This record gives sequence, structure tokens and C-alpha cells, in this order.
Amino acid sequence: MRRVGLFGGSFDPVHLGHLAVAACAREQAGLSEVLFIPTRVSPLKQDLPPAPDVDRWTMVVLATLEDPHYRAVRWDLEREGPSYTVETLRLARRELGSDVELYWIIGADNLLALPRWHDVAGILAQAKLLVVPREGLQGAELQRVKESLPPEQQARISLLDMEPVRVSSTEVRARLNAGMPVEGLLPRLTVAYIERYNLFRPADS
Repeated sequence: MRRVGLFGGSFDPVHLGHLAVAACAREQAGLSEVLFIPTRVSPLKQDLPPAPDVDRWTMVVLATLEDPHYRAVRWDLEREGPSYTVETLRLARRELGSDVELYWIIGADNLLALPRWHDVAGILAQAKLLVVPREGLQGAELQRVKESLPPEQQARISLLDMEPVRVSSTEVRARLNAGMPVEGLLPRLTVAYIERYNLFRPADS
């Protein structure tokens, strides 16, 4: 059965850490492809105003263009209402068919919050979780978080064996806003797009 990874996020902007996570997930879980799913972003949840949906979408498309194992999809951007994971998984199932095994990629902090997620049982019935370690939540500590969950949930969760990603979209936005270089943090086509449209820069720049 074909295995497909689903990687949701604001991707504001998408950076090389996201691609490293996708590569690790694909290798360790035997995924045939990873689908990047940009979500809508609330301006109230950002340190700086988010890039418009069209720009975040385009940056993800450009970042995934050169690897045939990656693909961007607009599922959450085109759906009305809250972007619940369980609904995204149902849509993925309709789009991809029944002969696909789904893997939802999440950060370690999201594993901590799993008991508070909307319809956890529905999520784990449709997909296995691949958990990315974070600074301060990795190794034995992350394993303990997993083991604190019910056994039937643990069976559907795998911890990715990788170093925590050292770059964040928040850091990238701050560097761009301050006029600092971001080479080595972003895919090259994403850098070119940001420069072309002057994204994440002060309004008077």
C-alpha cells in the first residue's frame, strides 16, 4: 500500500527546516510522497502580519518544485470554517483514495496537546502520526510524552529520529523585517520570490 505524508502548517514562510522534516519523514516512514498543506493564518496569532494566502501558497509551490516526492495542495486554503485536522484527513482520503496509508506530520509540542485536539479518535483512525522533536522536547523526554498516552494511541504514533530543526518561520520573518540575510535558511526559489515581492519587509522599505 502506498504511504503518503501530510504536512500542514502556516509556512509563513516555508524554510529549509520544513524540507528537512519532510525528507526525514519520507525516509524513516517509507513515504512515496509528502503533501504540504498550507493553512489559513489568523493575523492575531503572528508577531508580524502574515503573508497573504496567495504568497504563502506560491512559496510552498516553489519550495517543493524541484523534488518529485513533494507536492503542495490547497485543501485548507479553499475550505471554509476551522481547519480541523480530522476534516483535512477526510478530504485527503477522498482525494487520494482508499488504497493509501496516511501519515500526519506534527511537532513535538502538538503531541503534548494531543488530548485536547478535536476528535483525536477520528484522527488516529485515519492516519498514523509522525512526531518531529523540538528543542527541549526530544529523546527520552519525548518518549515519555508518548508513553503517557493510552496504548491504542501509542500504537499509531512514531517519533522521528532527527535533530531538532534550528530555524523557525518566526526567526526568518524577524530577520527579513530587520533587513538581515536569510540565505541558508530558505529554499533558493523562495528567497527569490520574497525579494521579488518585498515580503516580510517594513511597509516603508
